[in-house]
Amino acid sequence: GFPARHPQAPAHLGIRRALPARPAALPMEAAAAGETALTARVVQGQDHRPLFEVDADIHSPIDGAWPVALLFSGVEDDRVWPLYRIEGRLRPDGVMDPIVYDYGDYRLVATLQSLTPLPRCTG
Repeated sequence: GFPARHPQAPAHLGIRRALPARPAALPMEAAAAGETALTARVVQGQDHRPLFEVDADIHSPIDGAWPVALLFSGVEDDRVWPLYRIEGRLRPDGVMDPIVYDYGDYRLVATLQSLTPLPRCTG
């Protein structure tokens, strides 16, 4: 089964609002700021309809990478239910490796085989 939402996140940090492209960056920003947990409600449109909620547990770095667990939950009104969980080690460059996708009934493990950095935008 899935773990419960992080017990401190709503009371301790509040629920952040984020646009759909932001969930990948939020754990990195939180880890860099020394935070150990966050909750973000991902919204769309001008009325900020919730798409899903992300609860993150961020642990102390090991060999320069933060072990993180992200629980993605469906949201409707005040109801929140677990969809899937992603666990991995978040490197300072924003890459997670390995990544474990946990869907409750089965798990998928992805391990980085190679990485080709893209050139930086200068515009």
